[in-house]
Amino acid sequence: MYGRIDIIINNAGISESLTIEYVTHEIFWKMLNVHIGGSCNITKAAWPHMKNQQFGRVVMMLSGMMFGAPTHVSYRTAKMGILGLARALAADGKHHNILVNSVCPIALTDMAVKHIKDQGMLTFMQNYMPAVENAPSVLWLAHEDSNINGENFTVAGRLTSRIFIGETRGYLGSRNVDWTIESVRDNWDKVIDIEKFDLIPDLETLGPRLFERVSAGEGPGLSVDDLKNAF
Repeated sequence: MYGRIDIIINNAGISESLTIEYVTHEIFWKMLNVHIGGSCNITKAAWPHMKNQQFGRVVMMLSGMMFGAPTHVSYRTAKMGILGLARALAADGKHHNILVNSVCPIALTDMAVKHIKDQGMLTFMQNYMPAVENAPSVLWLAHEDSNINGENFTVAGRLTSRIFIGETRGYLGSRNVDWTIESVRDNWDKVIDIEKFDLIPDLETLGPRLFERVSAGEGPGLSVDDLKNAF
């Protein structure tokens, strides 16, 4: 009746500015239901149509607030939840040419104006972060020529940058000595050392690589198929 649906941009949301002790259960779950539930419901309704036509582009809206700060606790939680949703859908959709990415937009929106009290910041964002300048990067992710999938980006004015999830090489304790809390404590600098790290695009990539590392190459090794069949 309505023809095709090729693109979804999940942009709807609400906000709050409370710390954890003042967030009621009602506010918390309302925030998750609107942001995560809304994004899930819209995408779920369109998914069979995109799958049938073997084409779709989905862009989820995150927020710089997801990186953490004392206030907006339920809003920040919801935005990080959308990141998980986007990565799950990207793993599922790639087999059907449905590509799913997320964008962390930073711009002077009508909602932002209400919260900015400093005139200097307001002027700066008017000059360098007008909301309209976020559009080209979002549209590229939704374009039929784009093959980007499962990625996350910051878009602020004319700046577009990649946000990625990585894992350090970490510290692997020897199986020839006791494994204790002191073992972890005394090697914590190796755990958090970011000089060498691996990007984690999805579980299919992480699983076999992690199993090989945790066994220090001594085990038989596990393939992607082994990982899929285990669950």
